[in-house]
Amino acid sequence: MPQKIFDARDVRFAQGVLFQRDSILRIPEYQRPYEWRKNVEAATLWEDLTTREGERLFVGCIIRLEGEKVESEKNGVMYHWNVIELVDGQQRAMTSYILLGALRDTMALKSRNLPSEDAESVLNDIVHEIQQQFFQFKNRKKSNKEDNPFWGYRFEARKSLKTFFEKNILDLVPLDSWNEIKWNAKWVTDANKNEARTIRSNYDFFRGKFMELPLKTSDDFYALRDEFAEHFEALDSVAIDLISQKHKYSVFESINSKGKGLDTSDKVKSCLLNRVKSQTDKNRIYSCWDEIQAISNRLRSFNPKSVLRYHWLANHGHCTMTSLLPSISKKVKTSDEAIEFAVDCVASVKLLHLIQRGSLSDLREHFAGGKSAQYPKTIRSLLKFRNYVLAGGTMQPIQVLLALFPKQSLVLMDDKEVSELVEIFTKFCFAYSSVMDGKGSTMEKAYAASAKALASAHSGNSLKESRKAALASTEGLQIDLIKAWPSEASLREKIEKWKYLKSKNKNNYRIRTALLMLEEHTDPGGFSEVEFQNVSVEHVSPQNPDFTDKHWDKKDVLGHERIKKSRYINALGNLTLLGTSLNSSIKALPPRKKFEHQAFISSKYSLNKKIREQILGGTNWNLAFVKRRDKSVRDDLAKILQPPK
Repeated sequence: MPQKIFDARDVRFAQGVLFQRDSILRIPEYQRPYEWRKNVEAATLWEDLTTREGERLFVGCIIRLEGEKVESEKNGVMYHWNVIELVDGQQRAMTSYILLGALRDTMALKSRNLPSEDAESVLNDIVHEIQQQFFQFKNRKKSNKEDNPFWGYRFEARKSLKTFFEKNILDLVPLDSWNEIKWNAKWVTDANKNEARTIRSNYDFFRGKFMELPLKTSDDFYALRDEFAEHFEALDSVAIDLISQKHKYSVFESINSKGKGLDTSDKVKSCLLNRVKSQTDKNRIYSCWDEIQAISNRLRSFNPKSVLRYHWLANHGHCTMTSLLPSISKKVKTSDEAIEFAVDCVASVKLLHLIQRGSLSDLREHFAGGKSAQYPKTIRSLLKFRNYVLAGGTMQPIQVLLALFPKQSLVLMDDKEVSELVEIFTKFCFAYSSVMDGKGSTMEKAYAASAKALASAHSGNSLKESRKAALASTEGLQIDLIKAWPSEASLREKIEKWKYLKSKNKNNYRIRTALLMLEEHTDPGGFSEVEFQNVSVEHVSPQNPDFTDKHWDKKDVLGHERIKKSRYINALGNLTLLGTSLNSSIKALPPRKKFEHQAFISSKYSLNKKIREQILGGTNWNLAFVKRRDKSVRDDLAKILQPPK
């Protein structure tokens, strides 16, 4: 006979799930982030509630598990209540509390427009009633006859969100302290920044809807309260109560197996939690995940799931995002392995952050265990590679960066060795992606094999053996890369076909990286001073000129129209680099006036200095000149990207 896993029954969503007597509804740590959007799911909930016309609404199945029994002592009296884990249903529950919080706060704010007696009545009879009925519970189970109730919150968000949600949604904020307390930044951490923004957005959406309603008399307030009490009373659900703790992770994974709204990183966290038994081990994984989330939020173009994949690529070889969870489930089987994996992921995300920030002192401190006498120079070479990583994106070379640093193997090499490896690898990434658009597997095999060899570099018993293994791996990587290098003909042919597209795609990143390579080739010394996180591609002859501006004359207009008509407006010949903070102030000016602007006069880019000398020296920025410059730039790129000898 099959084992019974759960009991299921029809319940009212409000009384049977959200606001159970003497119970706290808790969101467990393995749940995914809160992500209902104001213009999609939150708007749908509002629409369903306000247009139901007397019909009952089914809000889906809720899966829960009765957890610990909690006790608290107050003035010598013991109070008891139950904790219910919400295995599935977080998005619906949190959004309901956000909506009710917006209703409560809107009524509190609008009541100030009523006569004092009516305002006091609304605050006491409606606002405080909503707070006591929906947000707090009064527990009267006690060991003596004294009527000394204990107050608590009915709802408890995940650990990283708990304080933020309490202070901004569950708390009833005094009106005179509204601006000081509501949405105070100190309740927002790196771990919950994105979720906090989503909660705030949904709260503002609901409050905006309530603010539009005509609340002019106390009767209007009572009518609105009764209306939404009726709406919540009309919500039906099916409560699935799990019998045992041991099924909660497998049920959580199963109900989200199609991946709808569930992030890969949340599935991985659930997988790891399913491997550990003790609460101490669970807490350690929770702590690691909070740290991964917090640092990922500070990384440009990264999120927890991409960090997990890059970590796996670096240590275990190639995998897709789809195959990541099965790979981890197969490899990580014990409690110790789960904790080790979580701790290693934290180390990887820290390394990514340090590399992306480019702090020399932080990197040196991070690699304090390195034994290379040339260590600071090695780090500078790494930072040079990091610059390309930030500028590129076509082949996601950060994967390879992690592969090259699984156990700090490059610290064993001297500056020259690292510089050579960085140069050859960076050029290969760009040249190969230029031809293959990042779809080939040769490169993946090359750096996967190299990562495996580098990871074993420290397996020797002595520094000498480790160094020998690391250098052998480096030599093998260079040989593999050179074998896979695109031919000169295919590379030149691909570069000839490049166009700069005004959209967020791979070609956009490729052009930006190409211009940065040209910049380094033109001025190697000044290249190190470039702030790569602050670089944008600028059209010399603008995409969207303002011909009404006094700086445009007929000659400029005619020259621009010829360039645009020939489609050279987006080609390499009409592009240069500029700091993002300066771009908007000069984007509509004609070329001559652009380069007379202080933004270009003070620009550190050698590309701009050369263009400025040409334009101010009398060169006309017309179609013929743009075509000549375009061919020259493409020829230079083909030379720069030649394989090493």
